[in-house]
Amino acid sequence: LIPQVVKIQSAKRPVIVINHSLKTEKPVPFIGANNYDIGKKMAHVIKKNEKTVRQIAIVYSQKNPWIYADRELIELGIQNELQDTAPYSLMRFETSLNPLDAEALIYKIIKFYPDINYVLFTDLNDTIAAAQALIDINEVGRVQLVGFGNDKVIKDYIRKGVITASILISPDKIGYQAVKSLVELADSGFTSAAVDTGIEIIEKDTL
Repeated sequence: LIPQVVKIQSAKRPVIVINHSLKTEKPVPFIGANNYDIGKKMAHVIKKNEKTVRQIAIVYSQKNPWIYADRELIELGIQNELQDTAPYSLMRFETSLNPLDAEALIYKIIKFYPDINYVLFTDLNDTIAAAQALIDINEVGRVQLVGFGNDKVIKDYIRKGVITASILISPDKIGYQAVKSLVELADSGFTSAAVDTGIEIIEKDTL
């Protein structure tokens, strides 16, 4: 990605990056959510839930590579937010582009990782697949699912108690700020170095 961005910069065309920071000689404006804050929001859900934390599984996905690329920031946010809680361990898992991977992963966690009681997702489709898997094997409540996205299906699962909460990064806000920044770059050659579009938590009491 960096060579393409540098090529666009060299051609003196406006360029920004969305949801992923790049280290280039000439800074590139960033539009999107702060990944450290994503981790903090996930951990906030855990703290609010008030269930004893034993093991946390965080599930990255090849379907959402920009989050995986900044995984250290997300995990740092989780650790800092939970620093005053009882000792716990954080395990990483990864799903492929296969939409059924998250379903298989939930089966694996239930069978082989009895101490995992929180599963944090970073992809909308993985969230839905995992929730359906818990229903299929009659294990709703065995682990607390923190999802990603605001699909109608996810909201329905939150209302039913299958998913504890979901992290929302607003594509509308990102799109608006992206266009605004590109117009500013095209008109004046300048724009904000970074625009944080924020993160929301969808919970049962906010629906």
